[in-house]
Amino acid sequence: MTPASPTSPQQPSAISRHATWIIAAVAFVVLAGLVGLIAWAISSSGSASAPRPGFERYESAWESAMRKASVKATFPAGPVDLTLVRTFGSQSFEATFTAEEMAALMSVYRYETSVSGESFSIGDVSVAFPDEDVAALNVTLFTEGSRYKAKAEAPFAYDGGRITSPGLTSLRVEGFSVSGARRDQAGGALIDYLNRYLSAAPGLSVDEARITTDGLAVKGSAPMSIEHPEPLDL
Repeated sequence: MTPASPTSPQQPSAISRHATWIIAAVAFVVLAGLVGLIAWAISSSGSASAPRPGFERYESAWESAMRKASVKATFPAGPVDLTLVRTFGSQSFEATFTAEEMAALMSVYRYETSVSGESFSIGDVSVAFPDEDVAALNVTLFTEGSRYKAKAEAPFAYDGGRITSPGLTSLRVEGFSVSGARRDQAGGALIDYLNRYLSAAPGLSVDEARITTDGLAVKGSAPMSIEHPEPLDL
C-alpha cells in the first residue's frame, strides 16, 4: 500500500473543502499515538495467506509490541478492521511502547468511521514523541477513494479515564498548514473522537497513560489473545 496524493495539485481552498475529514483524521491518529489501544487489543489466531507486498515491514515492531503486552499474537496477512476482532481472557500489563511499535500497530489495524456522511480510515503511519506529553504523527488519510497526507503535533494527557489536550500545535494537510479557527476546531473535535474511540477498543482498559521521550508508557488491562477477522480488501 503506497501513499498517493490526489491527481490534481491541492490548493488552499481544498483544505477548506476537506476540513471535516482532517479533523477526524487527526483525532484518530493522536488517539492511537497517545493510548496505544491496538498494542494490547489485537493479536491473531494466524493466517494461511502470505503477507501483502511491503506489509511485512511492520512485522518486527508489531511482534515486539505484542511481547511487551504479553499478548499471544501472529502477524496478520494484511491490515484488519479493529472493530471486528474477537477478544479472549483478560490480564494486567505495564509497558512502554516505542514510536516504531506504535507506527506498526496503527498501520496494521484500521478503524473506519464517517463524518458528514464521508467514510475514512488511516494508514501508512509514522510516529514520533519529540518531548514529554507530546505526540507527532504523519499519516495517509483514505477517504471515498482518495488519499491525502496529513501531519499533526499536540500535547496530550490521560486524566480521570479520559484523554485531554490544550489543542493542536501544528496541522498540515497535503503540505498546506491549517491554523486559526480551523485548527482550534480540530483540537476540540478530536478530544471527543479520541474518547469515543477509546471506549470502543475491544478488551482494553487503560488506567494510566503518558507520553515520554522513550515512548508511550501505559498501565491497564488487555485481552490474553484475540482472533483477527479477514484482512481488509484495500
